[in-house]
Amino acid sequence: MFCFLRYKDPDSGSFMWNKAILDQSKDFVIKTSIAHITGAEDEGFGLLWGLQDLNNYFSFNVTAGGHYRINQETDGEWTDLVEWTESPQIVSNNSSYVMTIEKVGETMRFSCNDALLHALPFERFHGNQVGFSIWGQQTIGVDWLLVTQD
Repeated sequence: MFCFLRYKDPDSGSFMWNKAILDQSKDFVIKTSIAHITGAEDEGFGLLWGLQDLNNYFSFNVTAGGHYRINQETDGEWTDLVEWTESPQIVSNNSSYVMTIEKVGETMRFSCNDALLHALPFERFHGNQVGFSIWGQQTIGVDWLLVTQD
C-alpha cells in the first residue's frame, strides 16, 4: 500500500483529490486498487470524479460489508444515482477491491473486481478533480490510481 487513509468521525467523511483533465466528449477509465484495513464495515469508501469542490462531485463507494452506491452532490444537494446495493463481487473480510469507472460512448460503467455492477447515462462533470472518499471510522489503503484516455 502506498497510501493509508484513516478517518475517525463516525458522522462525516473526508476527501483527497488531485487534478485530472479529461475530455468529456471522449471515452476514459478511472481505476484504483483500494482495500478496507480496519473499522466500520457499513461505511463507504471509494472513488471521486468530476469534483469541483466539496459541494459538487460524483462518487462511487463500496463498503467492507459488501455494498456499493453511486451518487452525486450538486450545489450541496445530495442525490443517490444508485442507492446502497448488495453485491457478491464486493467481498467482506478486509479484501482489496479493483474499482473501475469507465465512460464508453454516452454510458458510464461501474465495476468492482472486473464484474460490472451498474451502468448509467453519462452526466457532465462539475469539475476536473479525481480522488478518494472515506466515511465514518475506518482505515483504507490505496495501492494505485490510474486515469487514462485515448
